[in-house]
Amino acid sequence: MELNDSSINSTLAGNSFFVLDAYKPGCEPCQRMNASLSELSVELGGQIAFGRINALVNRKTAERCNITSYPTLIIFKNETVIDKKKGFGSKSRIVSHLLELKPDLNTSLVILEKTSAASKPSTKVQKNCSDIKKTEQPMLEAFIVSYCPFGLQMQRVLLGIVSQIPDISQNIIVRYIIEMEDGNVTSMHGQEESDENLRQICIREEQPDKYWKYISCFLKSGNSSQCLRTAAVSEASLSGCLGQESRGLKYAMDDLNKTQQFDITGSPTLLLNGEIVKESDFGGRTEQALKNLLCCGFAARPDFCSTNLSTEKAKTGFTSKAKKGDIGGPVKAPKSLETMPLAEVGEKNPARPVLVTDRTMNKALQEYPIFVLMGFADWCGYCQMMNATVQELSRELQGQVVFGLMDAEKNNQTAEIYNLFSYPRLLIFLNGSLISTQSEYKSSSELMRVLKENIPNLDKSRCGLALPLPSLSIRRQEVTMDMVGNISDIDGNDTTLKYLEMILDVAAVNRTTGNTINIFILNIDD
Repeated sequence: MELNDSSINSTLAGNSFFVLDAYKPGCEPCQRMNASLSELSVELGGQIAFGRINALVNRKTAERCNITSYPTLIIFKNETVIDKKKGFGSKSRIVSHLLELKPDLNTSLVILEKTSAASKPSTKVQKNCSDIKKTEQPMLEAFIVSYCPFGLQMQRVLLGIVSQIPDISQNIIVRYIIEMEDGNVTSMHGQEESDENLRQICIREEQPDKYWKYISCFLKSGNSSQCLRTAAVSEASLSGCLGQESRGLKYAMDDLNKTQQFDITGSPTLLLNGEIVKESDFGGRTEQALKNLLCCGFAARPDFCSTNLSTEKAKTGFTSKAKKGDIGGPVKAPKSLETMPLAEVGEKNPARPVLVTDRTMNKALQEYPIFVLMGFADWCGYCQMMNATVQELSRELQGQVVFGLMDAEKNNQTAEIYNLFSYPRLLIFLNGSLISTQSEYKSSSELMRVLKENIPNLDKSRCGLALPLPSLSIRRQEVTMDMVGNISDIDGNDTTLKYLEMILDVAAVNRTTGNTINIFILNIDD
């Protein structure tokens, strides 16, 4: 149903669960979102009500719901906003999210996306040059985040190509994997990376002749202030772009919509002529391989395609900070882990995280049936928060699950094998086989839930038993009429006493040595 500022309140009042699609006319992702929601409206058979509103015209609702990008889904329960999702999402992703918010939703009649090219953008992984779609002017789009060591590696490769074949720059664009939260641009590695993403987007769009000069400097040490001067970027123009929604935010939204259109989450990811491709099929992350890949997209190959470039694999990360993976000698904890008690790979049933390197990774997989590896970077703030989660669960699970910590920027071999391109990133192994990959920060309860979903027989009841406890009895004092005061009637079947019994049982299991648990029961007379 099409809504407006006048009809939205009455519509919400008449529907306990309502999904509002905020769009703007002419927005291509909005049109795809409308098609998905129209299908769901029929397939879900009235379990959820759907509506759409032109956010450009209906400013009252747009301001009330803080709608700053299009499309935006606002989900209401009993007239209250319970969630908001910005940008286009596939039908399957929408259904998955609705199930999280409404677990009793019956989706048996929902028909998810077909795999034909007509129904959604192709995500087929190409294998050789003949598989690549040909056009007169192909476009290679590299999706990265600005502090990802492998995103920096991709930029370094593309910079090498553009430096030696300037004409090819019109066929290459670097895009950024961003997220939107309450109208603000965010990124997987925090605010500093988010600011840099937007800075590079603005330079790319408004000062394109300075973009690769800036990137050439930035790849050395990430010193943006110095690189703005080195590349002679107009800081006045840049400041205007960063501060105006009609400029910087608009450009960022174009990147966001494209990443969501193709469901891109990994840095780097390549898109050539509208199809996901893998550089590994053409020789890896080298100048020659990427040049060959791009040239496969030309209907008529230009002369520069015969130019021979470097076949050496590019360095990851900033060059002034690049360090090779650990290949021998004692394992030294990174700076961010200096205060954390760590175990060594090989220790039986460790109740502490183990520090893992390229050299010890295989041993960890062989030694521990259930093994969770967290890839981190020393500079990553969310990783330090995640350290607390890993430390807590290591202590509580007492070796049922062994947690490993790996500095992914220093252990490139493992990072390449398992695509540890964003931090923190969790790899869950069962008997040496990878069964799940998790991204972003998770609390101990969230991570425990993930583990339980992947390993159903995990003994969750052991959580909280950090150390073997000595025999300790809990004194259950007899309740007398003198103790309960004005309560007129109480007996062994009283509901309050039943709950007290349950509380005491839980306390007996989860107590910690040396702690006294006081339980107070208040009876408030009406």
